[in-house]
Amino acid sequence: MISRASKQFLMGDKILEQLVILTIKDQFFLPFRYQAPIENNWYMGRSLADLWDRHYALFANNMHPIQLEVYENYNKFLRAHHDEYEVAQQKEVQERYNEVVDQRSAALNQAEGERLSVDDKTDIYMQVMSEWREKANFSLNTRNKTGEINDYLEVRRPFGAAAQ
Repeated sequence: MISRASKQFLMGDKILEQLVILTIKDQFFLPFRYQAPIENNWYMGRSLADLWDRHYALFANNMHPIQLEVYENYNKFLRAHHDEYEVAQQKEVQERYNEVVDQRSAALNQAEGERLSVDDKTDIYMQVMSEWREKANFSLNTRNKTGEINDYLEVRRPFGAAAQ
């Protein structure tokens, strides 16, 4: 019922429908993952029924916080997906990743069955993203050249030291 009530506002978008259904299922089973033994309560069934009646009312009126958050995040995803600049950046990162994978794979003896591990590919991804962040000037200048934290106008001093 809740999935039907929420899907009526999704305009037939199959990906978003699946996302919403999985999110609702996760929310429905959330009480069963609690650490407290809530299943021993005699009123548990009634409490869950009342709770899900309230959830249904919010979903049916397109006002549930989960719906609103899903809409906002999915709209961000679609904007990025259709933005030519974002697509070009992702393509550039993907090409650099493939280039580094090819470089590292060339050093392996593939005839003997050597392959890049998941950890190697993770390291390559971290390297490529670090290069991209540096190129896009995303580095946070919180430390200066000597390694001191650069977030205050005053000079840092040890705790308890008197101000000069």
